[in-house]
Amino acid sequence: MRKYIRNGLIVVGALIFGGATLAAPRKPPPPPPPVVSDAARAALVGSWRGTWTSEGYRYEAVLNLDLDADGNVGGTINWTLRATSTSKGRDKVGARAIEYVRGKYYADPETLVLEGYRKDDPNGIWELDKYRLTISPTRETMGGLTEEHGSWAGQLFLQRVGADTH
Repeated sequence: MRKYIRNGLIVVGALIFGGATLAAPRKPPPPPPPVVSDAARAALVGSWRGTWTSEGYRYEAVLNLDLDADGNVGGTINWTLRATSTSKGRDKVGARAIEYVRGKYYADPETLVLEGYRKDDPNGIWELDKYRLTISPTRETMGGLTEEHGSWAGQLFLQRVGADTH
């Protein structure tokens, strides 16, 4: 009987003291520091111009990029079909489309992971894509691969558009 009373007291004591610890007001932890430095954000936000190529197709691209302090990325890619090696689509050379993208910026390594989620494409020249882009140490160029229907054969290379040309 003593054994049961002693065990009961231990349990009750643990509940009382444990409960007091849980009930004590706690100071919230400080917010985490921003993922993206102001310098990185200033260097990446804005316009980038370049070329996307794959399997005989070539598009001109203008990426307009926005980036918040937590590394969330949003923007648009303005596409213009410039060349195709097949007869399909030759009549659409010069046509334009807009792809809306969102994703994440990773400071280490300097990488953008983007995904198209919507498009304005009245001429049917573009399909939504996924992008894995590495940013150069100078933050003046970026490039990488695009999913291109699961083949990851698309290549996109961009250069920063100067502040005077925005």
